[in-house]
Amino acid sequence: MGVVSSLFDVITFAVLLKLFAADAALFQTGWFVESISTQILVIFVIRSRRMPWRANRPHIILIATSLGALVAGVGLALGPWGRIFGFTALSAAFLTTIAAIAAAYLISAELAKRLAISSPESPRNGPSGKMPP
Repeated sequence: MGVVSSLFDVITFAVLLKLFAADAALFQTGWFVESISTQILVIFVIRSRRMPWRANRPHIILIATSLGALVAGVGLALGPWGRIFGFTALSAAFLTTIAAIAAAYLISAELAKRLAISSPESPRNGPSGKMPP
């Protein structure tokens, strides 16, 4: 997952700096919103071997605390209190781009999880490369 995360860090930096010519406040706000979104939502991707929508439903406490933290973090960054931390308002185009990057990250994390699970070197696989009983 580290490689996927680092790749999307570079993509996010490039988009913020090259596509939006972000100043420090815009960069900080965009980076914070993208980062907190992906860090929280990836929990639902990696918590099970199955696809997130096919896995056992997560416990309501996990859903509530994760989505609550996401709403609080994004609300802090985009709300009136955000100025205290140097955040700034984001345009609809900017937010849409951040959402697209986050979605692409989550899809890539799912693919990386699949590769890791199917890899013969996976700690869950035995010496023969097959899943233990």
